Amino acid sequence: MSFTDRDLTPKDVESLTGFSSQFLREWRRLEYLVGIGEQGANDRWKYSLKDALTLAICTQIRGSGLDGGVAIKIAKDFANTVLDQAGFFKETKEPRYLAVWSNSALPENRRQFPLDPLAPFATYQAELIGEIDHVVNAPAPIILDAVKVLDCLPKELFDALLKAKREMREQRKQMGLNW
Repeated sequence: MSFTDRDLTPKDVESLTGFSSQFLREWRRLEYLVGIGEQGANDRWKYSLKDALTLAICTQIRGSGLDGGVAIKIAKDFANTVLDQAGFFKETKEPRYLAVWSNSALPENRRQFPLDPLAPFATYQAELIGEIDHVVNAPAPIILDAVKVLDCLPKELFDALLKAKREMREQRKQMGLNW
């Protein structure tokens, strides 16, 4: 299984993340899950490991008080960073930390940094945690550490990601690609 193949059922997602089918339906109704999962011809939803990872990251972010829609957008963007820290991508190196501010809490000259002006939040990624406060000159109320996010993933999801990583490496090896 690849981490982007959409072959997980809602029941699989529940066992990997704790998000119940009912919860997924509710969030889909609220339009929080745009771009997460795919509806098949039989009207059944299928999810990828990356979708499950996004939901697990969202669970960690929600503890900071953000609403579900904002938390899922941040989690979706941060999922690649977490995968990168887990060694899925050798050709890139995403900065380890993600800082999140409410756009309205930022000084006028620092709003929408670097997202669009209509976003309710602004984010900045940095490799070193000390870089964050200097960018906006305001402490970030939420700072995510990709390594700690990995450590806090449910064991079942972490194991599934590791299995997918091994399979991906084996496929690359068979294709004659390095790493």
